[in-house]
Amino acid sequence: MQKYVESVQLKDAGLLNSALEKRKEATMYAQGDPGYYAIGKANEAVLLGHHIGDGLAAYEASQMALEFVKPFAKADKKWKSIFRFSPLYDCFGFIGLWAESYEKTIRYAEQANKWVSLPNNADRIKQLKHYQKSGLPWWKMQHSMAQNFYSRTRPELDAGKYAAGMSILHCIIERAITEQPGYEIYSDDMFDLLDDFIILSLQTYNGILKKFTEALNHNPDLKYVDGPTEQFIVFQSPVLSWLQLMPDCPSKWKPTMQKHYEVFTASSYPVYPQIMQKIKEYL
Repeated sequence: MQKYVESVQLKDAGLLNSALEKRKEATMYAQGDPGYYAIGKANEAVLLGHHIGDGLAAYEASQMALEFVKPFAKADKKWKSIFRFSPLYDCFGFIGLWAESYEKTIRYAEQANKWVSLPNNADRIKQLKHYQKSGLPWWKMQHSMAQNFYSRTRPELDAGKYAAGMSILHCIIERAITEQPGYEIYSDDMFDLLDDFIILSLQTYNGILKKFTEALNHNPDLKYVDGPTEQFIVFQSPVLSWLQLMPDCPSKWKPTMQKHYEVFTASSYPVYPQIMQKIKEYL
């Protein structure tokens, strides 16, 4: 539990890489206890999905947590009495954001009914089945979920939860690249998603940097911390997806990608310079 507390403190100071490592340590120490191991994985998933923006890793951690759902539920009661929140509730509440199909998302939502009380869960299941029957591609359903966390076109609807939106786009883009069922996406739509993915990573980073700056005012020793190593973790998935997609970049999207490239390379600290150099070759 102490390592989780330390992880939260690190996260709140903008030290994401160390926060993730601390949560992984906590999970490792709990390997002999399936319930607390599941809690560790659920806590990793929240950090990955809602602060770092890595949806695929968040999904994997959530799945591993729910493999031990019975001991997870037992340990969750004690955890909730101490920390006043339920990792089991969070896990069931978020896993559907990152799942790879209607079937999986519906299955998790139905399973949740046995263990936690998610608000409007029956309506959610009904809605998912409706859109599945209508033939709406799964990636479009996921994209609509992502837009609950951010909006680039309507400021009044922008929830400002950029890493959370980013994690869903990560799942969509990477599964489309590997041609998974439900992720058949035309090139123009793909680069529209990539554009959002890159922008959200920058907005996420700005929020992290603000936390770090505020923490530095209270702890001068933080000036010795390697900020890029701690914070550039939010750029890892976007720049890798960006590089993978650039060989097929339509000409209409190249000016937008050029602008993003200029923003990334204008940083005082190089952002994955080797990858950015390869991206430049396609601009």
